[in-house]
Amino acid sequence: MNVTFIINGENMKIFTKLLLAVMLAMLLIVVACDKNSSDPNNLIDIDGIIENAAGEPIIEALIEAFDLDDELIISDLTDDEGYFKLEKLPETLEDIELVVSKAGYQTFRASASEYNNVKNGSVFSILLEEANNEEDSCCEGKLYLTIKDKDSEEKVTNGKVYLYLNDSKIRKAEISDGLVVFEELCEGDYWITISVEGYEEYGFRYEQSCNVENEKEVMISKKSGEDDCCGVITICAYDRYE
Repeated sequence: MNVTFIINGENMKIFTKLLLAVMLAMLLIVVACDKNSSDPNNLIDIDGIIENAAGEPIIEALIEAFDLDDELIISDLTDDEGYFKLEKLPETLEDIELVVSKAGYQTFRASASEYNNVKNGSVFSILLEEANNEEDSCCEGKLYLTIKDKDSEEKVTNGKVYLYLNDSKIRKAEISDGLVVFEELCEGDYWITISVEGYEEYGFRYEQSCNVENEKEVMISKKSGEDDCCGVITICAYDRYE
């Protein structure tokens, strides 16, 4: 049995539009899949060491990798040996900018493509030059943070405070007698999270200006049902007909 479809002029227009829509949808799917590909063969790790002019490792230097849109890809802090590792970076190193910052040193910027040896797994070193004057470095900022109980206004004696930059945790400090001090802060926008047992977690945005010392007081609230003012209810049962 033969089936014949007859498409007139009006139906042909509709059919053409539907066909184009389907083809466009398929093209978008292919592009999206290619963009979001997680093929490990197309990703690389960068290992490096941050040193000063004397060849000594620089501890807790912040190294960041940015794409062409100035969006942060990944960041890391150097360890006690000045070592850092940036994982799962695109193989197109020419599209990546490395930025290294540390209090007392000039900020370092360079294209990752300048370090061709990373493609064969070699570890490279970056030299940071000391700041010649205050204008060379914006990483001498300080924050004195006081944490208090919102109800009693007494200082919180224990807990942890986390400092984030570009969605990456870069510092952790213990609360001591209600006080936390962050030193050698570079200019930028940070996020701070306060975590104390028995209290609601508290977070806020903090903007650090160039080489400025700031003091901030934060009030945190206890979790509901964990108030120190607790009473006792005594219930007695008796026979009303006795």
